[in-house]
Amino acid sequence: MENRFVLSVVLFCVLGSAMVSSMHSLSQTFKSTFFGVAIGVLVTIGIVRLYTYFTRPKQ
Repeated sequence: MENRFVLSVVLFCVLGSAMVSSMHSLSQTFKSTFFGVAIGVLVTIGIVRLYTYFTRPKQ
């Protein structure tokens, strides 16, 4: 279940960035804010995933 949620957030960030980038009617401030939030979310997900990968017990 968690993987599905993370996948939907990643898809929203990536596809949303492509959509926002192609819309010329939006202000540059909104675009920059959206891109900043999206990259922050993606970096946070990446750091958490790496942390859980390296801290799980090895078998």
